[in-house]
Amino acid sequence: MGYNESVVEVSSKVRHLRYEPLRRQLSEVSDWPHRYRHKIIGLNKEDFKTSVEDFKRQFPSLKQKGSSLSRNGTYLSMTFEFEAENVDEIISLWVASEEISDFVRIL
Repeated sequence: MGYNESVVEVSSKVRHLRYEPLRRQLSEVSDWPHRYRHKIIGLNKEDFKTSVEDFKRQFPSLKQKGSSLSRNGTYLSMTFEFEAENVDEIISLWVASEEISDFVRIL
């Protein structure tokens, strides 16, 4: 189902109630397109790193700004900046992030 003419196909997951608090918060943003900072934390394993590369290909305007290992090297955090045209694009980013192998959390 398409959200509107300016949005690519929107998955039913994007419309899931679980994302409604995020949708409400983002709807307060008055200037679109909006530069959005997105941080993903996952296990410091090859599957996570490979899956992140696949994730990055899904979002051409996504730019990696940094990465860091946890103190003991168990977790890898990656920070991105994303130029989003609308709320649904940011929620799609969250949905795709949660599908990354060895994903732990979004900040």
